[in-house]
Formats: sequence, structure tokens, C-alpha cells
Amino acid sequence: MTTDTDRSLPAASHSGAPAPLSQHETIELVLRNLNRHWVPIRKSFVQQGKGKDTRPGPLAKFVPGHDERGLDTYLLLHALASAPPWNCDLPSGFWVRALGLADPTATGTKAIDNARPAVSKITARLVERELVARARVKRRSSLTLMCEDGSGTAYKHPHDTNEQWFSLPHEYWFEHHYTNLSLRAKVMLLIALERPDNFTLAQNKVPGWYGISEDTAFHGLRELRDVGLLHVEPKWVESARSDIGYTQQFVYSLRGAFSVASRNKASRIAKTNYTGPVKETT
Repeated sequence: MTTDTDRSLPAASHSGAPAPLSQHETIELVLRNLNRHWVPIRKSFVQQGKGKDTRPGPLAKFVPGHDERGLDTYLLLHALASAPPWNCDLPSGFWVRALGLADPTATGTKAIDNARPAVSKITARLVERELVARARVKRRSSLTLMCEDGSGTAYKHPHDTNEQWFSLPHEYWFEHHYTNLSLRAKVMLLIALERPDNFTLAQNKVPGWYGISEDTAFHGLRELRDVGLLHVEPKWVESARSDIGYTQQFVYSLRGAFSVASRNKASRIAKTNYTGPVKETT
């Protein structure tokens, strides 16, 4: 005869706590629970001004110091702090895992503890650039978004201020682009997202418009093409100053979830708290 004792659960293991979630498991867990598929980012993060007054946005400041983790922290914070009061109150251990900072030579919680100071340094750089405000809440660091233009003003959703913005699909995280792309490719991805579909980009204009070198733009675009995120179409246009009367241009368009068509479709079906149109501005 089978008794209740016979049907009881197996005894708990005494081998200790499970291994910490991996970087990707951590990010996927929090984003899957948000019921959102993209995040809006003001175009002023990438570029500001118009015409002769066009100038780089705060994105350019991540390049000289190779601050790739700072950029990913900022982009992930946008995904997590996507509703009022636009803040994220998570322990430093979460950020250690989400940013892949855990010490591979340490075991258990020591692997997390050793990397906590690095989280503080990364967020301090975002605070210095006036993109994030940081406060202590119950011994945790609470991070609050500031306006993407680096002005230090309080964050408001771009819908509420009628400002131009672009969407960053969560596929950036789900498809491992945050780990597989170089910093220069990430920068050019954000620049491409800011531009209209089938855009051209004179690389000699890149330093003045976006604050990065022509070399960074060239290699970043090539990498996006090589991994299948960017379609490049060469075309010849008339040019009186050319030896042959023509000059070659390249027309760029993002592909997959990052294409304008896919992002507009995701925007139309998105569940938001806003009653106005959700199509991104171009």
C-alpha cells in the first residue's frame, strides 16, 4: 500500500544554493515579464540641432573611453524604467549579472561581491553625463532616467512632450546583439535607428553630426552588414565634380526586427498607457 510518506517530495539537496543566473538568463527574465517589445529613445541622445547647428548627442561620449558596459547599462535601464516614476530599484547583484561582471575565478556569492564596485563606477559615469540620477533607497541604489539629451532635466515620455524618438526592439537583448556586437557596431545601430529608412550617410559628415570618427562609422556599418542587420545597396548619382560625372553612394536599411516596417508594426500593436498614436517619428 502506498502511503503519504511514500508520495512525499524527495529530500532537499544539501549541496548549497544554485549557481547564479547567467547574464542572458538575467536579462531575459526581467524583460519577458515586462510585456513590452521595444523601448522609445529620444533622437537627441544620438544627434541634436538642425541644419548648420547639427551636433552630436550624448551617445558620442561613450566612444572615447570604450564605455560599452555604460551604454548597455543605459539602454537596459530604459527598458526597465519604462513607466512612471521612470526609475529602477534593483540590487547591485542584479546589475553584476546583467552586465556580465561576475568574477569567473570566484565561486558562490563571492563572484558577485567582487564585482559590486564596478557597478557603482559604471552608474557614476551615467550620472556624470546627466543621463541618470542615483539615490539610495533601503541600502539599494535607485536609478532614475533623466532626459536623453544630457541636459540633466527630468525625464518625460517623448509622447508627452511631442519630441522625436526611435524605438529599440528588445531583440537587441533576446538575440544576443548586446554581447555579439562591438561598441562601434552598437553606436552605428543606434544611429541607423535614428535615421529614416533607406538612408545615405556621407562619412565625412559623421564626426560633426555624431561625434565619432569616419573609421568608427565605416567599421560599425560593415559589421552590421556582415551579421545581417543592415542591407547596403550601392547606387550611382550624377555629380558634376566627379571625373566620370557620377559618384557612388550607399543606401542603408536595417533588417529583421530593426527594420522600419517591423518597428512600426510592433508600435501599432503595442500595449501602452498612451491614448495618442504610438508610431515612431522619422
